[in-house]
Amino acid sequence: MDSINVLTFLGGLRDVRELISALTRYCTYDGLRALEFLTGSRESSIILQDEITSDMLLIAVLCSRKDLGDATFHHLDPVTDVGKLALQRIGTILLRTSHLDERQLTIALAASTVRNVLAARQLCLVALQGSLSPGNCFRIFRFADECGIAPLRQAAEQVCLASFPRGDTGAQDFAGFTLLNQDQLQSLLQSDALQVDSELDVFRVIVAWVHACSQERMQLMAILVQRCVRLGAMDLRQLEQLDQDPHVIASREVTCVVAQAYVMRIMCRSVETTVRLRDSVARAAAKAEAERATMAWAVAGEEMWATAGSDVIASSRSGGGEIWAH
Repeated sequence: MDSINVLTFLGGLRDVRELISALTRYCTYDGLRALEFLTGSRESSIILQDEITSDMLLIAVLCSRKDLGDATFHHLDPVTDVGKLALQRIGTILLRTSHLDERQLTIALAASTVRNVLAARQLCLVALQGSLSPGNCFRIFRFADECGIAPLRQAAEQVCLASFPRGDTGAQDFAGFTLLNQDQLQSLLQSDALQVDSELDVFRVIVAWVHACSQERMQLMAILVQRCVRLGAMDLRQLEQLDQDPHVIASREVTCVVAQAYVMRIMCRSVETTVRLRDSVARAAAKAEAERATMAWAVAGEEMWATAGSDVIASSRSGGGEIWAH
């Protein structure tokens, strides 16, 4: 029994068990199309090569925290019809059967070949990545993070970073957003790639997450503000606005964090900040500056024409209408 082959099988089976369960709940028609495209020219891989032995299957059973066919992650979402279609497609292409539920498919794959297990893992990943959207990204990110499925986590992270609540607009996957734990939220909000217009938006995200379960999370607010909001990259006007926010005023700990940043900004106002601006914040600031410059030019032009017009009218009144001659 090849130890490398055994470890590959165990890792692949662990992922497949979780991925199949997620696929039945989160797969969309876009994900199903991605799956169909990948499997369109694929033939069944039922072969004797790299066959899973009874010893390998026994090791898998002993290493499993639950029944071999049962996923360990608890999903709140129900199985969908699209998810069932995706499951049938994977069963057909790999095992030539389309009448297996998620548990039965996992057990059947575990008893077939290592190649089938790895192929099923890849098919599930393709379908779930193709299903990612602002409407499910936080749920899929949370699932992939807790199950340690790195490729799916990375893909979901990119969608999450552009899908947080902004201003009065809540996240489309608000239920998934509120289910994030502290470490998951913190890892996303600390990213340079986070899509926000200002650090005030990051603060509002923290407020929304805290208030979704205020009794347990209120004590975490100051820590998250300190770790995730780039206070050193905010100007005095933004810090004053933050300091006057009711959620800051209501928390002594958050008030202390903001006050410290405010004092540091006043003391170092002539020194360029060493805190890196997020790319999205820098773009938003540049756009706002360009709009202010355009507005200033427009106002200056209107004032110039208004002044010139007044002079001409005054001249025409004193000169008997010579305005038309000029």
